[in-house]
Amino acid sequence: MKVLFIEDNPDHAALAMLALGPPFEVCLLESGKDALLYLEGLAWDDWPAAILLDYSLPGMDGLTVFGRIVERGYDIPVVMVTGQGG
Repeated sequence: MKVLFIEDNPDHAALAMLALGPPFEVCLLESGKDALLYLEGLAWDDWPAAILLDYSLPGMDGLTVFGRIVERGYDIPVVMVTGQGG
């Protein structure tokens, strides 16, 4: 099962990659812009089964990325994550 993980913090990414591991095939990207370009290049039948999306990303925050995913019609479940305490 393919999962797209959008995370710019290397420590958070490494921990999540370790936790997910097999059976998941994880594609890790560091920015919302890269993620949207990645999705645009995929045929619909190659879309990831889910997207893990960091709330705090450089250039384009997670909410903006989520909005663009919805606007473009990607029917993919999105889980918003954050490493920020609050």
